[in-house]
Amino acid sequence: MTGFIQAVQSSGTQVMLLHCYPYHRQAGYLAHVAPHVWFDTARPSRTAALGSLQLIRESLEVAPFDKVLFSTDAFGLAELLPVLARCYGAVGWRRSWTEWLARTGCPPRDAESLWP
Repeated sequence: MTGFIQAVQSSGTQVMLLHCYPYHRQAGYLAHVAPHVWFDTARPSRTAALGSLQLIRESLEVAPFDKVLFSTDAFGLAELLPVLARCYGAVGWRRSWTEWLARTGCPPRDAESLWP
């Protein structure tokens, strides 16, 4: 993946690494060293919302805050997607972030800058 990421950098192409679990640390490293790379960790946060804290913690060991993106993964029946998948995924992800911020002692003004 590193060769591809290096090859497309000069073209201005932005790279989004999807479904990185269980390689989220490696994806975080690539996002850290390459200015045109971001990654998400949607799949595990969708199925294991309570385990999302560990996933966030491990992802942020190497990746900057602004390189870890949220995604609902668009999983499930089309009728349930707008109501369940987005709400469940967003709520679980935000709760995990809030707990991570509290455990790390991140100052409130810094935490507020993370949310658009």
